Amino acid sequence: MKENPSQPVSWSCLLHCGEIAFAYTMPEHRRKGLSKVVITALTREVLKSNMTPYMAAKIENEVIQKLYKKIGFVEDNLDNDVL
Repeated sequence: MKENPSQPVSWSCLLHCGEIAFAYTMPEHRRKGLSKVVITALTREVLKSNMTPYMAAKIENEVIQKLYKKIGFVEDNLDNDVL
């Protein structure tokens, strides 16, 4: 199957409150650094707006937690279900 250049392969949403949410990369495009690029770009947009960027992740989702930490997010322990 030929790839469609207009179809996104990695994305996330930026909510008005500064939360970066719903990060996802298509399985066949994982481990290429695409989520890091997307999340870093959205983080910069939040910072330009003089807001504090934040993300939440289920405790059991170790893959996304590792990525968030690699980008520079820190755990706040406000909720037992999320990072």
